[in-house]
Amino acid sequence: MIAIALKQLTFSYATTPIIDIDSLVIDNGERVFIAGPSGCGKSTLLNLISGTLTLPQKDDHITVLDQSYAQLTARQLDRFRAHNMGIVFQQFNLIGYLSVRENIALSTEFHPCNKTALLATIPALIAQLQLPAHIIDQPANTLSIGQQQRVAIARALIHKPSILIVDEPTSALDETATGSFMQTLLAMCDKHHTTLLFVSHDLRLASYFTRTIALNEINRVTHSEAR
Repeated sequence: MIAIALKQLTFSYATTPIIDIDSLVIDNGERVFIAGPSGCGKSTLLNLISGTLTLPQKDDHITVLDQSYAQLTARQLDRFRAHNMGIVFQQFNLIGYLSVRENIALSTEFHPCNKTALLATIPALIAQLQLPAHIIDQPANTLSIGQQQRVAIARALIHKPSILIVDEPTSALDETATGSFMQTLLAMCDKHHTTLLFVSHDLRLASYFTRTIALNEINRVTHSEAR
């Protein structure tokens, strides 16, 4: 199965062109690294693929897991994303006053599986991500940056999504922490046969992936034009 297919995908903010990609296909189970400097449209591309940013025109430019986004209403697209995707944002987007358990549980709210069964897996998921068990009931804002990052991964993976989208997650980590994070992330994806789409400007991370795509080579918008 093809996990993600883009064709003749264009997007602009007002009159500023950001994305112009003729074609991109990512197979199910691939580990894909999308590289590019800051401002070249990487986050915009991820937001389009995840459906958190929508196209003004209803055409078949984005197909994910054989589902064309053009056929979905906004509510259906939200449900589709909640059922099939996990997203790790650059700023993690944890709610500081909620506990680790509560932050992870937020990802189960719109999932069709048994919520009680999913919540019961949180302690094991925390252990797999090499987090100490005692943090499960701590507020997220008491954790280190590295711990917050792993909680964000746990929240994205709790419902075993088909696709995991990760946006610049290692920018706040040193080299040792980055290596540990990448090994853990890839092991989790392998375990659940998850397609991984990972964006970063750090080319040192490319060796962890089965395919590397330079965004400026497939995006016909030049770096000087893009945000």
